[in-house]
Amino acid sequence: MLASFVRTVCRRCSTSARRRRPRPQLQRDNPKLAEFWRAERELEANLRLDQLSVSDVEIHRRHSEAVANMDLMYDDPETGLKVLTRLQHYVKGKCCGSACRHCVYGHEKVKPEVRARRRFNSAFWEDIKQ
Repeated sequence: MLASFVRTVCRRCSTSARRRRPRPQLQRDNPKLAEFWRAERELEANLRLDQLSVSDVEIHRRHSEAVANMDLMYDDPETGLKVLTRLQHYVKGKCCGSACRHCVYGHEKVKPEVRARRRFNSAFWEDIKQ
């Protein structure tokens, strides 16, 4: 009995198996995601790459690639840390108040003093450079 339990647990924890089976709410044809994809197209149409730094363009490229692959996170090119995509924030359903880089809720729960130090650069939220 323990052996079958271990086999089941091990099969479930396989990262390659998890990546091949996206969660039902993340299926590309899910009607609930239609609003997200519309907003993504609008954001891409308003993107001003010529006003972004080289590192900002790389962040945008990695984020766009992750969203296109339906990934919920990507690795930050400068720090190597995991960053949540706009898709993850949309699926989450509300602003967490952490001033996330790709927040789709306009930082509505972020403290005003923190919000004052952030700006949207046409691709994502960033700290205001001084």
